[in-house]
Amino acid sequence: MVGGMVLHLRSLRRFEHSGGWIRALLEEAENERMHLMTLMEVFKPRWYERALVLVVQGVFFNVYFLGYLISPKFAHRVVGYLEEEAVHSYTLFLDAIDAGLVEDVPAPPSPSTTGACRPTQRSGMLWWSSGQTRHTTAMSITMLRTFSIKDSN
Repeated sequence: MVGGMVLHLRSLRRFEHSGGWIRALLEEAENERMHLMTLMEVFKPRWYERALVLVVQGVFFNVYFLGYLISPKFAHRVVGYLEEEAVHSYTLFLDAIDAGLVEDVPAPPSPSTTGACRPTQRSGMLWWSSGQTRHTTAMSITMLRTFSIKDSN
């Protein structure tokens, strides 16, 4: 979201197109939001957990925004790291299901899971994990190419 916003403002300021990056970054933000909404259906956070998310989100957004203004390349690397951590978290959740520590119940309905048959939490996590891994790799390669081209000019 921050990247899309900064690129949008830069595009307006410079009267030039972003090459599709604004849309790609905002779609990624929406995708991550849908993951969060689905996980909230599964885990049912309490009021204090929601408050903690609100506080952390407020702090992280502002720090990340400043970081993005200073170094977009570094900011995208941070997002890549967070996406790798998400895959690790999904893997730990899958291990817990496989060990019987967490029951593999039917997955909640979600717009992000429409179109494919993923009837349980385990299969949904496998789907997310594989998609996240592919996406992280593709975005990292593309962003490195984009910023290395801009840095060399």
